[in-house]
Amino acid sequence: MLGFLTRLGPAAIIDRPTLSAGLPYFPLVGALLGLLACAPWAAGLFAGQPWIQAWITAVLLAWLTRFLHLDAICDLCDAAGPAASGERFWEIVKDSRAGAFGAAGIALVLAGQIVLLEPLLAKRAYGAVIHALALGRLAPLAFMAMANVPFRPGLGQIFAEAFSLGRLAAAAALTLAVGLAGAAPAGLALGWVLAGLSLIPLLRLSRRAKAINGDFLGAAIVLAELAGLLGAAAAGS
Repeated sequence: MLGFLTRLGPAAIIDRPTLSAGLPYFPLVGALLGLLACAPWAAGLFAGQPWIQAWITAVLLAWLTRFLHLDAICDLCDAAGPAASGERFWEIVKDSRAGAFGAAGIALVLAGQIVLLEPLLAKRAYGAVIHALALGRLAPLAFMAMANVPFRPGLGQIFAEAFSLGRLAAAAALTLAVGLAGAAPAGLALGWVLAGLSLIPLLRLSRRAKAINGDFLGAAIVLAELAGLLGAAAAGS
């Protein structure tokens, strides 16, 4: 799973049995990313400069995840912005070029990450950051449970075959354990609520597109991460 979701393991084409076994551990990958991202600040690097810490954290997380989730946001924003539908929607999604809507989407996500990380890092609320990144990796499983449209051919089909409610429950339990270990209860609860709400626009978009693919799952990670950070920041974690 580290190789599939991050640069922390050797990149490889994943097969259905491996993905099936690994789905419940997606949140632990997020927790590890959070630990690595927060470790320099816990050690005192750039102490008292949370804006610098927040910016470096956002850059580090983008690099560690191979920019895949930001690419997903870019693709979906480009397709959703001009209200494309049918095969035109998927043509835009598959276009490797970034349009104005996609660039705006990436800019808003990065700005949101930095703005939300700053108060948490200023308070040394590292547990809240780690929980938010774990919550983000729970989101694609939750999205698959709620989506009522088919997957497009490709990697998404492997996800569809690997998914089960049992694996969703196991991933949710791990995410909750990560949160209870280090996040404030109020921020944890609000983050879960906001993460659920963050999936609504993706669900609406999937109904318009009449299908989903891996970009929807990557975007779910990004939106739920932001929701988790927002919940923690709003609760003063």
